[in-house]
This record gives sequence, C-alpha cells and structure tokens, in this order.
Amino acid sequence: MLFAIAMKINRLKGTRDFTPEGMKRRRSLERRMREVFEHYGYEEIQTPTIEPLELFLLKSGEAVIGETYNFKDKGSRDICLVPERTAPTIRFYVNDLQRVEKPLKFYYFENCFRYENPQKARYREFWQFGAELIGINDRAKANAELIALACDAINRAGIKTKVRVGNLNILRPAVRACSSDEGALMRAIDKGDEKTINSLGDDNLLSLLRCKSTNDIEGYEIERDLLNQIFGYLESYGIKAELDLGIARGLDYYYGIVFEIDCPELGAEKQVAGGGEYNLIELFGGKEVGSSGFAIGFDRVAEAAKRESNDERKGAFFIPLSEESYIPLLRTLRDLRSMGIRCGIENNNRRAEKALEYADSKAYKYAVLKGEREGEKEVSIKDLDSGEQKSVSIEELKVILSTEK
Repeated sequence: MLFAIAMKINRLKGTRDFTPEGMKRRRSLERRMREVFEHYGYEEIQTPTIEPLELFLLKSGEAVIGETYNFKDKGSRDICLVPERTAPTIRFYVNDLQRVEKPLKFYYFENCFRYENPQKARYREFWQFGAELIGINDRAKANAELIALACDAINRAGIKTKVRVGNLNILRPAVRACSSDEGALMRAIDKGDEKTINSLGDDNLLSLLRCKSTNDIEGYEIERDLLNQIFGYLESYGIKAELDLGIARGLDYYYGIVFEIDCPELGAEKQVAGGGEYNLIELFGGKEVGSSGFAIGFDRVAEAAKRESNDERKGAFFIPLSEESYIPLLRTLRDLRSMGIRCGIENNNRRAEKALEYADSKAYKYAVLKGEREGEKEVSIKDLDSGEQKSVSIEELKVILSTEK
C-alpha cells in the first residue's frame, strides 16, 4: 500500500499571496485607476500571458533571456511569460489593427513576470497599468496627454508624486559626441553612475545633465521648443513637471520625449511609472507611425497608497438577534445589495458581542441588529466608529446606507 507523505509547499520566491483585506484595497485602487483611463477615452485591450520569446529578443536583445521565464513548449517553440506589455500590444497592432483609424488609444492592466532579484516593492510576478498611443501627429499634445493620464491615474491612489521629463533627442547626440561607447555611457546615466559619467562624458554633456530649465539648453532648438510646449500643456492640466535630461533609455528604439514619475515615500524604489516615445512597429514588420506610451508599477503604487491611506469603513453587517429575524434581514440585505451597497450577515450563530467585533475587524461602517425589541419594519443601526446606536425604519436604513456607499 502506498502512503502520501505530507509536506509543506512554499510559494515561489518573488510571488505573493493576498489576504481578503489586501485584495479589497487592490481592487478598490484598480477600479479608481481604471476610471481615469476610461475618462481620458482610452480603451482596454488584453494580450496573452505567454508570447514567442523572439518578440522580446527583437525588442530587447539577447540580454532579455536571463530576465525572463522562458521554456520550450511541446512543439519545441521558444516561449516566455511576458515581462512587459508594450511589445505584445505592438505585435497585436501589427497583426490585426494597422488599418484601424488612428490615433489608437489603448490601456491594459495585466500581470507580468521577470526573473530578477526580488526587492522591496519589486517582485517576479507583478502587475502593470499601461497605455499606448499609436498614430501620433502632434508630439507635444500626445505626450502631454500621456503624462497627464499617468499622473491622474496615480493621483487616484492619494499619493504624492514628482514628474520628471527628458528628451533623448538631446541626450543621445551629446553622448555620441563625447564617447565611442554610447551604450556604456547611457547605462551609466540611467543608473546615476557618476564615476563612469565623469570619465566618459565631456563638459557639454555634464552641462546638459545639470540643466534645470529649458532656458539652460544650448542648441537643439526644435527639441527644446517641444519640451516648452509640453511643459505649457502640462500646466494647463494642473501638473508641475521638472526638466531632467538625465532620463536615459539603453535601447535604440526609444527616442525623443521620455518621462518618469516618482513617489518619494518609497525611498530607493521611488519610481512608480515611466514612459516615452518609441519606434517598434517597423521592427515587428509594420509601417512605422509615431507611438508613445507608459507603464505604471501597480504594486509600487499600492504600497505607497497603503502608507498614505486610512482604510475607509463601508457598508453594513447584519446581526440577527433571534432566528425569527434572520429571514426578514435577508430580504433587506437583498435590496441593499441590488443598490450596490456592501453588506454581510452573521451566519455563525455568534453572540452579538462577537459578531460586532467581527464587523469591526472587517471595516464595516455600521452594524444592523434586529431582535424581539424591534418592530416588523424596524432595525437598530450602530455606527462602529462613534458607537452611536438608534432605531430606524427599513426605509430610513436604506437612505442612510445609500449615502455612505
């Protein structure tokens, strides 16, 4: 006879389990952020969780292999779990959407996978909100809109952010002019490696990296004017952005405007979003059109929001004080749920005191009690913050709870 051996199986490194309370916070934040994308007129798309490894090799080169979860499927095809969502979106566009009227404004909320060293607010499985704007004729208006969209989505989390805007069409020529190893110098700038920057850079480059205003930029008139236009549009959006010509991208398909959004509360892992202009469509076999986009690290935003927020109590927990009051409460519960109000009910036959403790622990705003004292169409409602309790009719209860949802 064979016997199973009991053993504890731990979750994989860099992944997480979420408690019901944690999921409530994440779903609430997700809903609020989705609303912003919809209000800006962006439409949701979804692409597969697995893609051909070649898609990311074309985009990022051989180095991506060590950063992805990749494998051969049963047909000996090289497959990977997607490490980001821009490449699949552009693959989707090239395959199916090139003839659709532009501009195309897409957004997505999906999980991604990267085989890298887990750190605080950095995981091997993580979630991204992202947007891609395909078919740009006016670079200033398009990029300003994307920056404003990213800022507004993050601001729905109630966190403080800092926006920095740069321009690779200014940075890259300056890098090429002073170094034969463009890649090494761009990586050093991206990482803030001052020793390498000082050894490979010249006075012109160092001067550009110190610029705090477009007035300090000498030459590059067209790209400087573009930055001024974007800053002007952002002011109209109510956004104060900073110039940062040190925002670097190591890959050649990035060009022009780039931006990053930081949450200083997160310390070393403060960057919560990044984006900019890119040329990928032709690389994937399509006819190139102007494109720009961004990705928001949802997990980092959720972490920052957790620090800033005081979880709001919502809804009501119903406590029948007798068996006879259970069914009438169920009828009321059904009506309230149809109104979109969060409601729960005591099903474990606990004493009222224990049921109230449970309601408090689950962040309900009110407890609703019904027993022999209350009339047929009457209940007692208790505010779990103040402790105030009073008798109300069922209709009065519905009005109170509808104003709190």
